[in-house]
Amino acid sequence: MSKFNSLEIINVKGLLKSKFSFNFFPNKPCILVAPNGYGKSSIACAFKSLKSNKLELRDEDFHNGNQTLLPELSVEFDNVKYCSNSTKNELNANFDCFVINSPIVAKAKQMKMGGFTRATASITVDSIELVATIPEKTAFNYSITNMRTWFGSNGKILSNIETLIANNEFLYFLSKKIDLNSFNKKRTFINPVSDIIENINNLTGSAKDIKDEIQCNILSSMDKVEPLKELSLLVEQFTGHTAVDCYLHTFQVWQVINDSSFSKALAYAMYTREKKFFDDLLSSVNSTRHNLKAKEVKKTKKGTKKKLIVEFPNISSISNGQRDIISFISQIQQAKSSFKKRHCILVVDEIFDYLDDANLVSFQFYITKLIEEFKSQDRFIYPVLLTHLDPQYFNHFCFNKHKMQVHYLAKNPNGTTSRFFECCKKQERPCYRK
Repeated sequence: MSKFNSLEIINVKGLLKSKFSFNFFPNKPCILVAPNGYGKSSIACAFKSLKSNKLELRDEDFHNGNQTLLPELSVEFDNVKYCSNSTKNELNANFDCFVINSPIVAKAKQMKMGGFTRATASITVDSIELVATIPEKTAFNYSITNMRTWFGSNGKILSNIETLIANNEFLYFLSKKIDLNSFNKKRTFINPVSDIIENINNLTGSAKDIKDEIQCNILSSMDKVEPLKELSLLVEQFTGHTAVDCYLHTFQVWQVINDSSFSKALAYAMYTREKKFFDDLLSSVNSTRHNLKAKEVKKTKKGTKKKLIVEFPNISSISNGQRDIISFISQIQQAKSSFKKRHCILVVDEIFDYLDDANLVSFQFYITKLIEEFKSQDRFIYPVLLTHLDPQYFNHFCFNKHKMQVHYLAKNPNGTTSRFFECCKKQERPCYRK
């Protein structure tokens, strides 16, 4: 089984040069436990600073603020080392990486009053970007009149499929389960389907008579065209129609797919499906008095392109627990949208200030769901959870079956070991003297 063997970080925040040697395996939560000051935030920072072609730190994230100390992040995977630094990112070819952390930021504002400057500070919650670029709004090019004309002399047997192609769940499974490229192959699809349509147009009688004739003499020929059959079975799941009507719908879906606007229309349909999912999810976890919804905003002041964000209300009007769980779930969905490769690394950096039972169960539930989704797709996710908490907090019903991997960051950047760390590792309580 594939596994990570080690992680090395150089010149990132508090870490000058630290190598963490431990194995952790895919599709199982890996808990990295350490007290504050032992490098958890530096690990998160290193992964969050990965760009497509290099490792790029903010000025304040260089070790001791010294920008002459060049940063580096290296991981050893199946005994092969992948290195990222200021000139390259070898991880990017094989891994997608995403970091979930707290969106809370401190902001300062200066106001000049006469000859004096007054500074005020505040704590705010940054908005979370769910979709980086909203696709152009495009409709599917469909008309039953045009479709009947295309079909031929017996186009009267076709019924309107506007409702079907407006069904985003159907379109989702169409894009995920059906090989759309198979409809472009002449020998295995285009030619046999053209012959079938020609045979149908040679029939005479009413629409019912023609459908009966198709049922008796042509249906078996349709079943032999594998892509046509596969698509018709999907149509049947969403319509419940007879086999003949499903095949007639499938002919029309094929034409919609062949239209030049299909890709753009499908992308926009998938976006609207995703936005509804975000809104429903926010609604399900929103216990605030605010109406939280995903919001479309311009990417730049002068630009026309938009992005989709979750915008938080004033921090004083929601509780810490509400903020934490909404933030976590929003970022989980953001991570899912960004994960395209077979191997993906998810780093969760101590996002819960208010870790009650409800938040803990929600946290474990969504991580577990993500793992199950990857397993069903024959993909691999490496969830790395950074915490100072006793790992028994995470030994809940959701994580038991996944056999948590627990590793301790034994020493801080100064090379010393904390008494609290030893207590946590041995699951003891520190003794206090009066």
